[in-house]
Amino acid sequence: MIEILIQLVSGILLISLALPIGYGLWQIVQIPTRRWHQSVFDYVYVDDDGNARELDVEEEDYVTTTLFPDDNVGFYIKPRYESLGPDGRLRGYLRRRQLPRKAFVGPPPSDAALAGASPTA
Repeated sequence: MIEILIQLVSGILLISLALPIGYGLWQIVQIPTRRWHQSVFDYVYVDDDGNARELDVEEEDYVTTTLFPDDNVGFYIKPRYESLGPDGRLRGYLRRRQLPRKAFVGPPPSDAALAGASPTA
């Protein structure tokens, strides 16, 4: 009877230690990418030439709340960095952790640059 009680207590102790250790290891794997890029948002935008940049506030809102219809191929959430969008281009939104390790992430576009930019298809 005492042996069963000892095994039960040691099992509970092992589980109570395994959960925080597992969570800590998960943080070690997931969070450094964000800290490495010094951002708290999970997505970046990849241009046609392969350069990545941060999203501005409107784009962050758009990515987190909008469903992308089939006809809006300019705004595509890519599963991998190398993936091409439905229009055959490299551009699209990408989860930050999918970026190559040494990829440079530029600043978000300024309001002046957006005002002078014309939409491209």
